[in-house]
Amino acid sequence: MIEKLKGSYFAKLVLSHLALTLALVTIGGGLLLNKTAALMTEEMRESGVNQLVQFKERLEREELEKYNALLLGKALSTIRVDAENEIQQLLDGGATNNYYRINRLTQDLKTLSLSLPSLQNLSFYFGRDHFVVDHYFYADASQSPQGKLLADPSGIPLHRWFLRSMPDPEGAIVSGQAGRQTQVLSYVHTLPYMAQRDKIEGYMIIDLDTERMMAALSEHLGANGERLAILDAEGGVIGSSAPWDEAMLALVREHRSGAQDRMIKQSGQVLSILPGGTSIFGWNYALLRPQHSVWLGTQEMKREIWLAALGVLLLGALLSLIGSRGCYRTFRYVSQRIRAAAGQLKVAGAGWHNDVGWIDQALGSLDQQRERYLSDQRERQWRRLAEGADCGGEELLVPDSTVYTAVCVRVHGIDVHAYREQLAAALAEEALRCEHVTLGAQELLLVCLGRLDQAATTRLRRRLDEAIGSGKADAERYDAGVGSAVETIFDLHQSVAEAQLASRYGFLCEDNACMSYEAIEHREGHYPELAAERLETLLRTGETTELAAYMGELERELHSGGYAIEGIELTLMQLHLHLSRTSMMAGGKGSEPPAYRRSVSLRRTIEGLAAIGAEAINRRCEPRSDRYARILGGIRDYVDAHMHEDLSLDQLVELTSYSKQYICKLFKEELQTTFVDYLTTLRLEQAARLLRDTEETVARVAERSGFRSAQYFSNKFKTRYGVTPGQYRKAYGDVQISYS
Repeated sequence: MIEKLKGSYFAKLVLSHLALTLALVTIGGGLLLNKTAALMTEEMRESGVNQLVQFKERLEREELEKYNALLLGKALSTIRVDAENEIQQLLDGGATNNYYRINRLTQDLKTLSLSLPSLQNLSFYFGRDHFVVDHYFYADASQSPQGKLLADPSGIPLHRWFLRSMPDPEGAIVSGQAGRQTQVLSYVHTLPYMAQRDKIEGYMIIDLDTERMMAALSEHLGANGERLAILDAEGGVIGSSAPWDEAMLALVREHRSGAQDRMIKQSGQVLSILPGGTSIFGWNYALLRPQHSVWLGTQEMKREIWLAALGVLLLGALLSLIGSRGCYRTFRYVSQRIRAAAGQLKVAGAGWHNDVGWIDQALGSLDQQRERYLSDQRERQWRRLAEGADCGGEELLVPDSTVYTAVCVRVHGIDVHAYREQLAAALAEEALRCEHVTLGAQELLLVCLGRLDQAATTRLRRRLDEAIGSGKADAERYDAGVGSAVETIFDLHQSVAEAQLASRYGFLCEDNACMSYEAIEHREGHYPELAAERLETLLRTGETTELAAYMGELERELHSGGYAIEGIELTLMQLHLHLSRTSMMAGGKGSEPPAYRRSVSLRRTIEGLAAIGAEAINRRCEPRSDRYARILGGIRDYVDAHMHEDLSLDQLVELTSYSKQYICKLFKEELQTTFVDYLTTLRLEQAARLLRDTEETVARVAERSGFRSAQYFSNKFKTRYGVTPGQYRKAYGDVQISYS
C-alpha cells in the first residue's frame, strides 16, 4: 500500500494541496503573529509614553508650579495677613530690633510646612545682616542648611528648579553641624520679587524632598512592578520610585538624547523614555515595566490565532481532498490513454500504479525523439548549406553568427563518428564555437562561428591532434583544410569548397596536416613533367637503385614545385600506368596489372609505386616458375600465420596488389587446389594436432583453428578423417572431451 502511495499521482496531488494549505496557513499565521507582536509593541510604547506624559504633567504642571505659585505670594498670607509686610521690613531693617518678627516668621514657616507634604524646607535669606530664617533662625547664614548654596551668590541658579543635596535642617540644629544629606529640588526667588543684580536684597529658597515627591507619584504606578525615574539634563537622577540598577540607568542616559520617545526591550523588561525636549525643565522621564504585564495578552492572542490556523488547516485538508479528486479525473484519463499507447512497456523502478512514471517516460521519449529530430534536421540543413543548395523555405535551425568559417577534416584509418565525438569533447574546453557535421565516411565538417586567426588555428590544430590520441597507429591521421570566412550563411558553400580543396593538400605532408586556403590558392595550375622516356628506359634496362633515385627526384619535384593537387594526382596516376604496363610485360601472358593504391601521403604513395617498379625490374630477370613460387610462397606464409582469422581473397588482394583471378591461378597451377580447399585443409590439420596434443574442448579447438561454428567444424572434420573430433581424440588417447 505504501509503495502504491509513493507512485500515486492522486496521493501526490493531495499532499501538494495539503502542503500549499500548510504553507498559506503558516505564512498567514506568521504574518498575523508578527502583526500582533507589532501591535502589542506599539501599544506598549504608546501606553508607556502616555504614562510618562501624565507623570510629567502632574509633576511639572501641577506639583512644582503649585509650590512655586503658592509659596511666592499666597501661602504665607493665608497663615498670617502681615507675613509679607514683615518679610519686607526684615529686608529693609535687618535683624536688629526685629527679633520678634523673626520669631513669628519661623512659626509661620513651620505651620506652612505642615500643610505642604512634599516641602522639605522654605528658607529666607536676608542680605542686610546676612542671616537665614526657616524653621529656625540662623544669625550667620553660613551655618544654616543653605550655607553651601549662599557661599557663592554668583553661582546660584535663579528662577528655575535644580537638583542638589543639602543637610537635614533638624540634624543641623540638634548636633550643631550638618546632618545626613537629603536630595532636594530647589527653586530660588530673588527678593524683592524678580530683582536683578545689585537690586537683590535676599532670596526665598524652596526645597522639595524628592523622596516624598516620588512617593506621591508612585501612587499612580501600576501594581505589577513598574518603576519611574527622572533624570535632569546632565543625566543626574532627580528621583526614582524604586531602586534602579546602573545598567538600566546607563541605558536611559545613552538613549535620552533626541526628539522622539524610545521603547527598549531588555532582559524581560520594557523601558520607555520620554525625551527632555518635552519637559519644561529639560528633564528625562523613564518608565521600567516587566514584559509579562503585556505578555499574557499577547500569548492569549497567539493561542487564538493558532486555533484559527488549525481550523483553516483542517478545512484546507478537506478541500484538498475534494479538489485533488477533481483534478485527478482528467489526469487519469490522459494516463490511461498513454498506457494504452505504451502497451506492456516497462517503467524502470516503478509498477503499473506509477502514473507519473508512465507520463515521465512518455514525455522523456518524446523529448529524446524531438532532440534527435532537431539534431538530424540541423545537420541535414548544414549539409545542404555546405553544398550550396536551398533549404526549401524551412526554418533554419542552425545558430546565427556574423561570420562563418568552414574547416574540412579528412580522417584515415579512424572511424569518423568516434573521431567526431572525441573532437567535440576536446573542443568543449576551448572558446571556439563550432558545429560538427559528418559529410561522408571519412570526411567531417566543422563550421566555426567566427573568424579563425593564427592563435585560434593553432588551438584548433592542437585539439585535432588530441582527438586522435597519443597511441595512434601509422595509418591513423587526418588532413584538415581551413576555408575563408564568409559573412552570410548562404555563402558557406564557398568556404566549404575552399576547405575541402585545402584539406587535399595534406597529402603532401607525412604527418597530420592543417592547411589554410590562403596558403594554397596561388599554386600553379600546370602539370609537372613525368620524364616518361627515362622511366621506360629504367624499367627495361636499369637497376632498382636507379629507379629509387628517379622516384626520389620525382617526389621532391612534386612536393616543392608548387603544383596544384590535381596535377600531382594526375602525375601519380600516369606513373602507375607506366609501371603497370611494364609489370604486365615482365609477368608474361595472363599476368594481372597491379592495382593503384593511393596512400595517405605523397611519400608512401611514391614508395608503393617504387615497389611496383622494382618488382617489374626483378621479374625481368627472374624465370616464370621461380616468380610463381616466390609469390605463392609469400601468400602461403601469410595464410599459415593467420589461418585462425577470417581470411578471404579480398584480404590477399589488398595485401599483394594482385587480382583474385591471378591468385586463384597460382593455387591451381602450383598446388592443384583452390584457395578455399587449401585453407580448409590447413585448418583441419591444425585442429587434428590440437586434438592430439591438448585437452581443450572441441569448441575451443574449432575457434583456434579458424572455424566459427563447432557444428560446421565437426562436419568438415568427419568428412576428411571419417570420424568425429571426439572419436579422433579417443583413438589417440584417453583424454575426455567436453562439448560445453
